[in-house]
Amino acid sequence: MLIAPGMIGQAVTFLRFGLSGLPGFALAIAANVLLIEGFHWPKPVAYLLVIWLQMTMGFVMCRYLVFPEASHHSLVNAYLQFALSMGLIRIADWSLYTSLVEFAKIPYVIAQISTTLIFIGIKFFSAKAIFSRN
Repeated sequence: MLIAPGMIGQAVTFLRFGLSGLPGFALAIAANVLLIEGFHWPKPVAYLLVIWLQMTMGFVMCRYLVFPEASHHSLVNAYLQFALSMGLIRIADWSLYTSLVEFAKIPYVIAQISTTLIFIGIKFFSAKAIFSRN
């Protein structure tokens, strides 16, 4: 067999992870545009709020759609573990985004999409580890 038995399940879980993140991603793009264009927030500050919103929505989607077997564990404990782990990843995300928009002068939506694509694998394995141990 060319594909290990667990690889198909892992691929399906990764696909569910990616698809479950689409609503949060769409909301994050819209919120970032609104905060920057509508309310004239500085891009790095707007993106901090956007990251938190997206992370919280990602937690809900992961807990109930991607890793439903973990939904019977403590909500607060799971969220704190998720927020700590994703928060560390999101610091790297925010740092790269800020560098791209402030120093490289990349359009902020392009930078936001780029950082999402760069960090998706890391976020998946982090979420999987958190929800697997809870």
